[in-house]
Amino acid sequence: MVYKNFKKYFLIFLHLQKINIMRWVAYPASFFMNFVATLLVMMLSILFIKVNFGYIDSIAGWSYYQVLGVVGSYMIVEGIMWVLFSMLNAINVHIKDGTLDGILLKPINSQFLVSFWKGDPEDSLRIVTGIILIILAMRNTIGFDLGHFILFLMLLINGVIALYSFDIFFRSFSFWIIDGSGLWLLMERITINSQYPVDIYYNKIVRGVFTFIVPLAFVATVPAKILTNIDIDWQFTALSFVVAFVFFFGSRWFWEFSLKHYSSASS
Repeated sequence: MVYKNFKKYFLIFLHLQKINIMRWVAYPASFFMNFVATLLVMMLSILFIKVNFGYIDSIAGWSYYQVLGVVGSYMIVEGIMWVLFSMLNAINVHIKDGTLDGILLKPINSQFLVSFWKGDPEDSLRIVTGIILIILAMRNTIGFDLGHFILFLMLLINGVIALYSFDIFFRSFSFWIIDGSGLWLLMERITINSQYPVDIYYNKIVRGVFTFIVPLAFVATVPAKILTNIDIDWQFTALSFVVAFVFFFGSRWFWEFSLKHYSSASS
């Protein structure tokens, strides 16, 4: 039964990705413009780091290449989020317009469908750029270490899960506030800080909030720390798995709870 369900959802996932690619091929000019815009955004992020390290040797104990590791990790996580889950932003539109009814009537998990129904293939550029930065970070810090690299990949997956869960948790508030564009903008401004080491926040309370309440530290800082430091911080490594588990199942529960407060278009 579990295998059949997994196969069913995997085939649906592949079909949705096929539709995304077909949409991309149908509008090449739009893809090109989005591609260029994405490239410029990433180049500005790298330039910002480069300019800052033109005046300093390290920040909060992080060297230039270690910070590139954080930026690269964030770009990979952000790229995965955009490629797979770009239309999470449309949840409040579905609720406001009543089109969520059509999703709920389909014989498939509603959270799965609203998460994967549309992605942005052009944002795969973020993943490629992130990989290049990760290679630079490894080569100029501890070099390539298979154990560190495998652990890094596992923690990066945890980062994707944590960021996705945090996103779906916030989007679920749309069942009460309907149009929460201001709240979504605040959430995006907060989560974008994942591209910088959490250690730059010297205030312990702020650093604690960005570690355990808003899981920014586990999105990119902890994976990059494993990748670019000889010594492994096993405490934060273990916490990464705990945070991913708690946030994922917590967001699943909150989504199901929020659905009970949905007033459909036919109500």
